[in-house]
Amino acid sequence: MPQARRENHEERSVLIVRRIACPVLDTGNDEAQRSIRPFYEAVFFD
Repeated sequence: MPQARRENHEERSVLIVRRIACPVLDTGNDEAQRSIRPFYEAVFFD
């Protein structure tokens, strides 16, 4: 039992997912200027 608890503690890691709004740049289209494309960035910390 103690070994299982220790392994669970050692394997714990942090996952952070950031959602960044990236505006779509298109000078030839008015709708494209207002549209925003979501960008997801995943960062792992050991």
